[in-house]
Amino acid sequence: RGAGGDFNNIGISYALLIRKMIFLLFCLLAFPSISFALSKDEIISKMEEAHKNMSAVSAKLHQKALPNEEDAQESAGELIILKPDKLRIDYAKPEPQMLLIDAKNVTIYTPSLKQVIKQGLDKSNTQQKVLLDLFCSFASVKEYYKITQKKSRKVVEAVAGGKALTEGETVHYALSLKPKKKDSGLFAMLVYIDSKNWLPVEITVDDGENKMELTLTDVKVNPEVKPDAFEFKIPDGAEVISSPL
Repeated sequence: RGAGGDFNNIGISYALLIRKMIFLLFCLLAFPSISFALSKDEIISKMEEAHKNMSAVSAKLHQKALPNEEDAQESAGELIILKPDKLRIDYAKPEPQMLLIDAKNVTIYTPSLKQVIKQGLDKSNTQQKVLLDLFCSFASVKEYYKITQKKSRKVVEAVAGGKALTEGETVHYALSLKPKKKDSGLFAMLVYIDSKNWLPVEITVDDGENKMELTLTDVKVNPEVKPDAFEFKIPDGAEVISSPL
């Protein structure tokens, strides 16, 4: 084969290389979710800044328990979080139920059963308590969890209750949180943070046996909170089940 053929082959190889580089550049520009536009430290810094300006949060909650995909149990309702240590969830589906958490206690009221369950927060395996850490005390998250960055995604890829969220350039950044110490009573989490407000919008909680997916929509920062929002009077005739507080 002559030298001309070798030069032609080199030219073809060079052209293919240029095409591949152009294609890769296009992918990085068109699909930012396949790369990290921000580092882990930058994401955490923006979350901390958002926390400084936040005193309360309200949202619609879609909750899916994941023992496995076939028999996943789903719930839906509304939540409100008030700094420094209060969380209330009012479930509407599959049946009305109220969950109230503060710095020390967990209270669950199920009207259909006329039953109130009271537990100490430290003794409770209620997975929803992770919301207090993520929204009220992010400093403790940094202290007690090992944080690593995972693959981010565009909003259009996210789902809430099986329906796509609003399309746009918003990115959901993903952080994996794993307890630094075993037997700490803390749960591992995969948290997606919305780049619009730098607050969690989806949390998958893993207690080692079961997983629960919490998806937040219609998130409002610093909504008006009723003075009695976190007060609960045990209804007359209700059965009260207490564990050590």
